[in-house]
Order: sequence, then C-alpha cells, then structure tokens
Amino acid sequence: MKDISLHILDIVQNSLHAGATQIKVSVTESRLKNILILEIRDNGKGIDDSLLDKIIDPFYTTGKKKVGMGLALLKQNAEMAGGSLELKSLKTGGLLVKASFMLNHIDCPPIGEIHETVKNIFFANPELRFIYEQIIDNKKIKIDTNEINEAVDGLDMQNKETRAAIKEYIDETLKIVANC
Repeated sequence: MKDISLHILDIVQNSLHAGATQIKVSVTESRLKNILILEIRDNGKGIDDSLLDKIIDPFYTTGKKKVGMGLALLKQNAEMAGGSLELKSLKTGGLLVKASFMLNHIDCPPIGEIHETVKNIFFANPELRFIYEQIIDNKKIKIDTNEINEAVDGLDMQNKETRAAIKEYIDETLKIVANC
C-alpha cells in the first residue's frame, strides 16, 4: 500500500468484519523525535494471543479470503521505514494495531488522502462510532462520529446538503494539522 490512509482503510475493514462497533484511529507525528505512530484500536471480537503472530502471515486468514495481505504489508512498510508493528489483544475485547515509522526515512509512506478515508468510513458505516485523532507536535484534532451525529440529529444523512456540510467539517478540521 502506498500510504498510511490505505492501511487505515484496510484495518478498519478488518475491524468491521470482526464485529467492531467502535474504532479509534490515532496518527501521531513527533518531528522532534522523528517518528510517526499509527494506532488503531477496536472493540471487535479480538483475536486469541496465540494467533497474533500468525495473522501477520499473508497466507493465514480468519476470513473467507485465501490470503490477508493488509497486516503483512503494514509490517513490511513500517520495518522498511525503520519502524515496527505491534499487535495486542485488549482485555476488554478487540485489538490494538500499532505501527511506527521513522519520519525522515526515505521509505516512510505519506499520510495520503486521509480526509477522503475518514469521510468514506463515516458515510459507509453510519452505525459505527469512528474516532480519528491526529497529532502533529503540539497541534491536535479529533473527529468523532458521535459528535457529528449529535450535531445533525434529525437531519436526513442522505440529504445532499447535510452530507456536504459534514464533508466540509471533516475537510476543515483536517486542514488544521495538514498546515503544520
């Protein structure tokens, strides 16, 4: 995968297949420490600790597909950029996926079209509580679909104007950190 936003989309799809109703994605960049950390936490059915190493293998899958390349590619991209991948079963259920990348490494993937990814996740999964958080040094933004849903309570989510307003809100919020 060419960028972080595509990894996010892939892992969110895995979380949804695992029955997640809440997914939190955090992207943290520290220029001082020269690191980008991607964390994706869900409340899906989780995975047994004994399978954590296996699910990184592209030829092992718990789904109907014959292969599962997403986590293997994320691990490869993280390691190529001087970082690592960590998977952790959560005691409350669900899974934590944490990848790190050295920011100044030539192979560090760009963040990509994160605003499109966030909008696609939101509109494709209206029942999902999706939280996206991005921190660049001291600037932080947070988009929480519960807050958006409360703000448009009673409005038709399929209405063109409502959708346009939500898209504009997401774009404007993400511009705050994009301009760092």
